[in-house]
Amino acid sequence: MHIPKLNFNINPAIHISFALVLLLIGWVMLVELLVGIWPNQYALQQDFRKTVTEQIAISVAGKLQGSDYKQLRKFIEQTTDGSEQILSAGIQLNNGSTFIASSTHLSDWKPTSKQSTFDFIRVPLEINNKSWGELQIAFRPTGTAGFFDWFKNKSHLGLLLATLGALMIFMLFLRRVFDFFDPSSVIPDRVRVAYDSFSEGVMMIDRSGRVVLVNKTLQSWINDENNSTFGKNIQQLPALKTKLGDNFKSYPWAQAMDTQQVVSGWHLDINQPSGEAIKSIVNSSPVHDAKGGVRGCLITFDNVTALDKLNSDLKNANDELMESRRELDKYNEELLKLATRDPMTNCLNRRAFFELGEVLFERSRKENISLCCIMTDIDHFKKFNDTYGHAIGDKVIVAVTRNLFGGLRAEDLFCRYGGEEFCILLPESTQDIAFNLANRLRGDIEKKAGSSIRTIEDLRVTASFGVSLLTSKTANLAALIEQADQALYKAKKAGRNRAELADEILEKETT
Repeated sequence: MHIPKLNFNINPAIHISFALVLLLIGWVMLVELLVGIWPNQYALQQDFRKTVTEQIAISVAGKLQGSDYKQLRKFIEQTTDGSEQILSAGIQLNNGSTFIASSTHLSDWKPTSKQSTFDFIRVPLEINNKSWGELQIAFRPTGTAGFFDWFKNKSHLGLLLATLGALMIFMLFLRRVFDFFDPSSVIPDRVRVAYDSFSEGVMMIDRSGRVVLVNKTLQSWINDENNSTFGKNIQQLPALKTKLGDNFKSYPWAQAMDTQQVVSGWHLDINQPSGEAIKSIVNSSPVHDAKGGVRGCLITFDNVTALDKLNSDLKNANDELMESRRELDKYNEELLKLATRDPMTNCLNRRAFFELGEVLFERSRKENISLCCIMTDIDHFKKFNDTYGHAIGDKVIVAVTRNLFGGLRAEDLFCRYGGEEFCILLPESTQDIAFNLANRLRGDIEKKAGSSIRTIEDLRVTASFGVSLLTSKTANLAALIEQADQALYKAKKAGRNRAELADEILEKETT
């Protein structure tokens, strides 16, 4: 299992401050061991307990001589209640029975020896030069003090305050020293001269992010002609911080030091007083020591402002070219439309119809695909112009065209063949399909075309249709259209507003 390496980036001032404090404490402890600069607390407490015990024993002996047992009991109680050091006291007779004792003496008196110890003291009592019993005093155990009791000792508290004070003073002092210390002095002059000759910006930082070296090119970019950048943390440089943000770990050089790999290709804009920015590409490479540890990072800034401007100009030129091409395509489309479409009806004009129709005719004949042609003409069209004027006549043509368009497929060819005459080519359509379509279109025109012209009430518009079919005897497209036109003439002669099949189709059906 891979265990990730933890990197703790501690300021050098803190490192050195802790080291100095540890050295100071070590020296003080050594002096204490050799000379003894603090009083022996154990000895002082032992003398104190000896003095207190002697005073209590003298008072107890005097009260025993006078047989003043009531006052003796009161004295024992007052002694234990009025002292923080004494837990309990009592008098035990030679036979082992308790003569007088404080209220907690039986539970507090737990000696580990028949002789006096530091916490449990025995004082023999005599009456008339004869052993009578002993005075027992239980002091507060020295080993039960809590953590905070340790600081009640002035020597211990003084040592702690001195340590904390020294740590703060060392840290403040070292920070000030590092601010004025010029880390560039550790860089040899020949190295600085070599870096200054580069046209790219070059910076070197240590593990904590302090700037160790900046070449002249980068100094001019970040407006640091007075070398004030040396010794500062790279996070404090406004020219870089404003573009990369406050998160130091997101900086490419921080990532390079953390991953111990080269991080390249970062784009960074360095603002200039003129308002423009130097476009740069940042490459960061970790610097290792002899043991393979990361000591810092070498950062290069490649000026790509000219290249970026060239790319921007090229993009703008390409956008302009594409816009011109779109306009040209639109213009060509309009030209094509004007060249191939009838301006009034948007149908194919005759020239475009014959160009596309010839291709369709040859493919149908070669691949033996059925092809039908429909010719249609508006009935009594001259009457509309004579009665209502040419404006109404044009609306009639447009209305008929709209109905014809609505019944056709995308692959069908639809042409305004003459003034009020239209021609339709239907690829892959049988004669029945073509004839039925002609009748449906005729019905749509009769129902809808006249009513769509709202300026004339009860206007009746009809059309006649002729249908022809490509056969082996059909010589060319013109012949196919001519056959449909003859069928149209037959429909008009038969009374108009009807559809008729060409004679060639009828002959084929009878044979």
